[in-house]
Amino acid sequence: MQSSIYYYTQINEPGIQYKIMDANRTIFEYANGLSKIKEQKKMSNMTTMAAFSMTKTITAIAVLQLREQGKLSLKDYASKYIEHPYNTSITLEQLVTHTSGIPNPIPLSWIHLASEDSNHESRVWR
Repeated sequence: MQSSIYYYTQINEPGIQYKIMDANRTIFEYANGLSKIKEQKKMSNMTTMAAFSMTKTITAIAVLQLREQGKLSLKDYASKYIEHPYNTSITLEQLVTHTSGIPNPIPLSWIHLASEDSNHESRVWR
């Protein structure tokens, strides 16, 4: 039987990468596929990826799990847990539901290709 991962890399698809961690260590990490399709460059665990909004879902799940465990309330102020430059009365619920009023930061210079932005930091795109 042919492995789906083997097939995945053979058809030159964009790569995938993930890491499972606890507070102290990496438990598992995985990378497969291509990080640069034109160059046929394979993904590795050291490939830097731009996560953008993909992390919002994972963060929301973590917040809701912590709420279920009674470790926080959605009515808590975000500033109780993280430092941020925005209004101190923003709640976790507002962050999770995208109703906090924090402006959309796009365009950010660090998410563009070096050729598109003279302020590009090359360490972001390996």
